[in-house]
Amino acid sequence: MGIVDCGANMDCKPINLLHFALMGNAYLKSVYGIANPRVALLSVGVEDHKGNELTKEVFHMLQDSPEINFVGNMEARDLLTGQYDLVVCDGFAGNVLLKSSEGAVLALLKMMKTSIMSHVSSKIGALLMKKTFKELKNTMDFNNKGGSVLLGTKKIVVKCHGASKATSIKCAIEQVIEANKSNVCEIIEKSISAAEETSE
Repeated sequence: MGIVDCGANMDCKPINLLHFALMGNAYLKSVYGIANPRVALLSVGVEDHKGNELTKEVFHMLQDSPEINFVGNMEARDLLTGQYDLVVCDGFAGNVLLKSSEGAVLALLKMMKTSIMSHVSSKIGALLMKKTFKELKNTMDFNNKGGSVLLGTKKIVVKCHGASKATSIKCAIEQVIEANKSNVCEIIEKSISAAEETSE
């Protein structure tokens, strides 16, 4: 699951969000090998007419883009459902979405731990599920993911979390290597240029 933008650009115009979608689409195709990424627009409802003026205008731009497999609006609660490969939004909304999700997951894990530790039967059950819990923790740990890729630059740029550990830096370096192998910067540049030519 990718989010474009998740904090780099706070105030955006509709054309910016279209470009975010094109860049994210190209990135998922070239780096992750997703043939036809499902692209959604973050909004306050899944209906076509929902949203503010920005999202309403962007909706039609994404719908009309031949390069993008636009599947419609997405509500924030559906971020982790697996129904979408890429979520498009401005940097303000995207950062709120990202940090809210991160905070909700951390709070849930903390509540689970408190609840488990309050009952003997739960502690025994937790011991039996220790491997599962460890796998879940590793899946959710951002240190195992590297960082966020800043798309639209001439070279590969990966921004790591402020609390990153050595593992995260290592993963970020691996991200740069993989992205560089795919020539994603050149692919993104061609994708944006092609879209601009089509709109003229």
